[in-house]
Amino acid sequence: MVNNKKKKKVKKQRTYNVTKLCTICGKPMKKKGQLCGSCSLIRGKARLIIKSKYNELTQYQLDYITKYIVHSYEPKVVLAWISQHPYDFWTFIPQKSHKERMNYRKQLREISKDRQNDNKPLNKSEHDIDSFPYLKTEFNKSYNQKYKLMAVYGTYTKPKVFIQCLKCKQDFICLFDEFKNGNFTHNCPTSTSSGEIIIGEYLKNRNINFITQMKTLKCINTITHYQLPYDFELTDYKIIIEVQGEQHFKFIPYFHQTEKNFSYQLWKDNLKKNYAEKRNYIFLAISYPEIKNHVYQKIIQHAINLRTSTKR
Repeated sequence: MVNNKKKKKVKKQRTYNVTKLCTICGKPMKKKGQLCGSCSLIRGKARLIIKSKYNELTQYQLDYITKYIVHSYEPKVVLAWISQHPYDFWTFIPQKSHKERMNYRKQLREISKDRQNDNKPLNKSEHDIDSFPYLKTEFNKSYNQKYKLMAVYGTYTKPKVFIQCLKCKQDFICLFDEFKNGNFTHNCPTSTSSGEIIIGEYLKNRNINFITQMKTLKCINTITHYQLPYDFELTDYKIIIEVQGEQHFKFIPYFHQTEKNFSYQLWKDNLKKNYAEKRNYIFLAISYPEIKNHVYQKIIQHAINLRTSTKR
């Protein structure tokens, strides 16, 4: 009898350790049932609001409302719509026979079950974030709006997200779980980027024409297909200037989070350098020590002299 009890406990533990997918929004989860916490919350609260003959919201109805009526999986948005239609919500939903509803529910479960394999890669057509409603909901939260979700890769149970910081334009790769649980943090360099301010003031004082960030030479990240902006482009001389802190030269745990992100940083830096040089730009990578010691002025002036001498 003791052994049987132990077996039952082990069986329960295994059940919770298996990653499943919510049949409505597709979110990876480790819990019983077919719905994630957010979709369960919607369904539970909706039952308290609904005043129709049948005081419930079926899986088919919830799926249709989120996908085709409110176009959102956020509890506040869905429940607000249901609150406006407590008596007639069902009239907005195409009516199906009992057999059709059962087949639809079965189909949702089969798709979800098929994707639960850890080795099942995402379809190439689904790298678009619109295919992952739970991700859109997560990034719409106020504290995540400083980031932009650019693409999704990996598997259905362990999706990897490409994130771009909207302030400094740095982008990162991490598991969705790491991002959602707060294990991923980004210390944005724009809060301490005094180097760009100093160089910008120097160029203005010398009456040197320049453009910055998204207006500069358009180098495209071949992985994300988004622009990798340069710090400065001296338009009269075809010179690119990048202000590079220590995160561009060595692994910094609090900044990069993982060695993989550091390698990705080096890859982007190299891509930007090669892209500019292939287009006959002079590429200058100026470090903070060079700014502190005022060496940057000589570096920039030397590059300008090279350009003016070749024009003669």
